[in-house]
Amino acid sequence: MVLVAAGYFSGAGAVQKYGGVPPHPGVRAYVKAVLRRFYAYERLLQDGAGGASPARAIAGP
Repeated sequence: MVLVAAGYFSGAGAVQKYGGVPPHPGVRAYVKAVLRRFYAYERLLQDGAGGASPARAIAGP
């Protein structure tokens, strides 16, 4: 998931070039923000939706 977010922000070529998340502050901040939101949604769903999958709940039925 980390590499997907980094690739979305900076491009797959940059992720391949650096062998992971590129060392640019903007990329790292974006990945951190995406993961923070993802895990917040996941906690919210586990607390209130009986353990439904976060991707499923965000995408809909």
